[in-house]
Amino acid sequence: MHEILDQSITSFEEHVNETNFSLFEEWNDRGERYELAMDLNKFLLEGMAVAQIGKDKDKRISRLLDYLTDRLEEIFQEDETSAIGRHSS
Repeated sequence: MHEILDQSITSFEEHVNETNFSLFEEWNDRGERYELAMDLNKFLLEGMAVAQIGKDKDKRISRLLDYLTDRLEEIFQEDETSAIGRHSS
């Protein structure tokens, strides 16, 4: 059972990586910043998928997606002295 789940996870992650590579083509050569952006995207969206956001769900999801968009832009615009720059190459 564990092997089947591992294979499924690996297959899904490969699909996500291929999709991200295609969707965010302009960022593919950004090394660790690209990886940081993709991890941020993945974990926020996974969290939203499993969370049971109740009150004002649409407004809260919209706000989170707007925040994610801002952070992704920031990752690729910040210089090496920024917090993001210090945590990536």
